[in-house]
Amino acid sequence: MNSHNPYSTPKTDLITNTIHSDGTIGEGSLDNAIQGQYDFRVFDAISEGFTLSNGHKLPINIGMLIIYVLSLIAAFIPFASLLIAGPFTASLEMMGVRAAVGKKTDVGQAFDGFKLFGPLLGSFLLMVLLICIGFVLLVIPGLYLSVAYVFALRVRADKGIPVWESMEASRKAITHRWFSMFGLILMLGLINLLGFVTVIGWIWTIPATYTTLGVVYRKMFGVNNTTFTANAD
Repeated sequence: MNSHNPYSTPKTDLITNTIHSDGTIGEGSLDNAIQGQYDFRVFDAISEGFTLSNGHKLPINIGMLIIYVLSLIAAFIPFASLLIAGPFTASLEMMGVRAAVGKKTDVGQAFDGFKLFGPLLGSFLLMVLLICIGFVLLVIPGLYLSVAYVFALRVRADKGIPVWESMEASRKAITHRWFSMFGLILMLGLINLLGFVTVIGWIWTIPATYTTLGVVYRKMFGVNNTTFTANAD
């Protein structure tokens, strides 16, 4: 009889749990990412993301639904949505990073971003402002920044560096492989579209999306083993 628990954290050779001397887990590092010394393949990352999301679907999906409900309520309170968007977004993103390095995820982590409320709020608002300005300026600068800042909140939450430095770290790192990242985001968008079209497919595709981006983040930047989002089980 097979006693495998489908909700348990997967034990797989795909997870890179090497802890380097600086406390970083994974293939990448902040300096190497900024210098463009990393590599990832879009379809390999998606495949790994789907595999590593096993055991994390329930907490990520429940966390996302809680955030969705709270965001709907916040929409009726002036400026409340803007105040909570950054911390909540970072919380879900870092749950995906945790899944990508084989760390435990739980529903309570959907609120972890509020431990860094000020910096994550500042990062989110500044990103939105610059991206909006970019779209006003002939669209292309906004498109560039919307992709280049994909990891800005993750870098801030994980590395603990100042707001502007985390945004610039994300931008400089992704610029080396901008079209690959754009292709990854486009593919994940199509996968999630199919997930919603099938009504229940999002149960699989959304956790896989967060974990896939966590995998690429791990390959680029590595994950700080001492932060609240990547501490030991």
